[in-house]
Amino acid sequence: MVIPASRNGSINGVETRRGAIGERTRLKYVQVKDAFLRSLGRRRDAKLGSIGLQDFLEFRNQLLAEGRTPQTVDQLVRKILASPFTLAVKLGLLDSNPLAGLPPLKSTRIEKGIFTAEEISKLIEKANPDWRGAILVGYFTGARLKDVCNLRWGNVDLEKRLITFRAGKTGQLITVAIHPELEEHLLSRNISDDPQAFLFRSLAGKSGGGKSGLSMAFKRIMEQAEVEAGVARLSSGAKGRSFSLRSFHSLRHSFISALANSGFPANCGAG
Repeated sequence: MVIPASRNGSINGVETRRGAIGERTRLKYVQVKDAFLRSLGRRRDAKLGSIGLQDFLEFRNQLLAEGRTPQTVDQLVRKILASPFTLAVKLGLLDSNPLAGLPPLKSTRIEKGIFTAEEISKLIEKANPDWRGAILVGYFTGARLKDVCNLRWGNVDLEKRLITFRAGKTGQLITVAIHPELEEHLLSRNISDDPQAFLFRSLAGKSGGGKSGLSMAFKRIMEQAEVEAGVARLSSGAKGRSFSLRSFHSLRHSFISALANSGFPANCGAG
């Protein structure tokens, strides 16, 4: 979060509110501010009151041309970049927010695909024991890939048939009932008496991205199982990314879909 120092101050001369928000969020705000300043060129030290709607339109068009999605651009401009100007108005440093008249972009939300029960079986058949367990956990708990791969035996209560873990992305503590099929797999493994021992030792501590990362490893399992990932969106522009229609995260959607088709509520397994 950045705020202007005075009515005559420039957006470049802002004060950082350390401690008010998380450090990662603060750095994101600073990155967006710096990118906007670069887009202003020689006007980077312009007075706050001289920044107008056209400046934001040009910055938004620049982000779109780089390949960012409309959702991302709206997040960067209408929420993050608008924040200091909204605060400046509240503090009486500006008469009005120049971003108030900027309309949202049309959404092009990417829908993730799901796996069929037959495809799940194919994936499990081609996976090694650690990946087999990771796929079952992902499918029956909806946990994210890195959270699954970093699970320890201390997260598993086989007596109460519960898995409890803290989501790395949100920090939320999650408790999920262990599905009988997952329970059978866990009981077939060498159960460790050390609560700090990883469930899936060959996967623990690895990064999610990159050619040697977890996501690519799962993609290779999909290829071996002849389960197509599909393409949800092709990359465009320097900052654009291609998205696969199906990935490890699709396991979550797959189980929820299976529950819905069976007439069960989607949250029936969560505690």
